[in-house]
Amino acid sequence: MRFSAYDAAFEGFRVTRRHPLAVLAWAAVMLGANVASALAVAAIAGPSWMEFERISASASPDTAALAALAPKILPAALVSVLLQMAGAGMVNTSVLRALLRPERRAWVGFGVDELRVVGLSVMFVAVSFVASFLLSLVFGVAGMAVAGVAAIAPLASLVVLVVLAIRFSLAGPMTVGEHRFRFRASWPATRGWFWPLLGAELLAASLALAVVFLAHIIFVSLAGAFVVAQGGSLLNLPGMFSPDFSTTAQLWRPAPLVYVAFISVLYAMVLAILVAPPVELYRALRAEDAPQG
Repeated sequence: MRFSAYDAAFEGFRVTRRHPLAVLAWAAVMLGANVASALAVAAIAGPSWMEFERISASASPDTAALAALAPKILPAALVSVLLQMAGAGMVNTSVLRALLRPERRAWVGFGVDELRVVGLSVMFVAVSFVASFLLSLVFGVAGMAVAGVAAIAPLASLVVLVVLAIRFSLAGPMTVGEHRFRFRASWPATRGWFWPLLGAELLAASLALAVVFLAHIIFVSLAGAFVVAQGGSLLNLPGMFSPDFSTTAQLWRPAPLVYVAFISVLYAMVLAILVAPPVELYRALRAEDAPQG
């Protein structure tokens, strides 16, 4: 069976080149989810959310004040997360379809496959949380017996998270490709493929970081040139693109919307790059299992 880490890492670029309109559709969905999420936060929590952010950013946060704001913040956070999950589920599923069947037209919708992909995300977060919790218990007990053990806990947590991400990375392609929930099936399917898949993902992540870095340089340069041309100062640039959740009206300022649109396009491109390696491995495994003749 042939699986090239190099080809897999670059497949995301090929898909975005073949389906440029799909990239815009993915970005539009994420933009809608982001805007809807921000509007929900502003409408439900508004000033309380801004106060929560202000206190949290201080050098010594007032825990009593944060606890008092929590009842107003949590409903807004829940609605925001649900909207973001719905948007991400639609985009992730569409990206997986485009990678699995690149010869077909890429489309965006919301159906059973999208719900399954959202479920995969929830399951992965749950498994990662349980693994992190158990790991913290192990290092907590070991730290009491052996000095210095606790110092390597962050590295161990990162290693565990990477292992889980790689071993469950085929869940998305398998779920969308077979139209059924396939979270656990990813673990045995990736047996023996951890290192090739990790290498492909590291190469893809490097390419994605380069795209993000270059895109931000271009965006900041253009934004800075526009601000200076209008007689403004570059020192005001960061604040211009920061959302203000105090009222819904503040969220319609042009600059934050432009930045959210830019981030949405970038998200779609980076997602296609990062998801491509496990999709390519799944396609290779499926081709090997297909009856010959």
